[in-house]
Amino acid sequence: MKVAREVFSKRGYDGTTLREVAQRAGLSRPTVNYHFEDKRAMYHEAIKATYTEVVVPAIDRAAQETGLARQVSVLIRTAGDAIAQDRSVAAFLWTSAAECQRRPELRDPDHCPVTITRRFLIWAVNDAVDRGELSSSAARVNPLVDTLAAMLAGVGFFAAFVGTPQQIRAVVTEVEELLTAKTWPTE
Repeated sequence: MKVAREVFSKRGYDGTTLREVAQRAGLSRPTVNYHFEDKRAMYHEAIKATYTEVVVPAIDRAAQETGLARQVSVLIRTAGDAIAQDRSVAAFLWTSAAECQRRPELRDPDHCPVTITRRFLIWAVNDAVDRGELSSSAARVNPLVDTLAAMLAGVGFFAAFVGTPQQIRAVVTEVEELLTAKTWPTE
């Protein structure tokens, strides 16, 4: 799956061929076709594998925390640790999120990174409202979810295409401190 993620990330869905994935993986095209009926099947398996390996553990770990800032921090930290070990994961998450928006027919609601992350953020923000951590204005929920999702997308883009593993870890630390107000001096 790593090779498939890398090719989909670099070429996009439309530019990826099973032949290129097979060549880069050191496999024959018939071997790849034995495991995957077509490109769409391979793409969905790559999404499911990435979802299972990175997104689910990050969300599960974050959901165990109390407090919105802590939940989002743990989500970023857990995903960031996985991404720092294998940048193809970040690149694929980011490009598959873009593909899901650009090509709705590729969207798998059970595995689309945007959909799953938004579900978690909606739950976390509503949970914060229920705990009294945030004001109960329903009008604030969606904009806050959108803001957090945009921040996560930015961190994901940086992790996928810009930063080194050390820079990714540093950015994750800074985001955690920003979310918990440790960045700002107290008076």
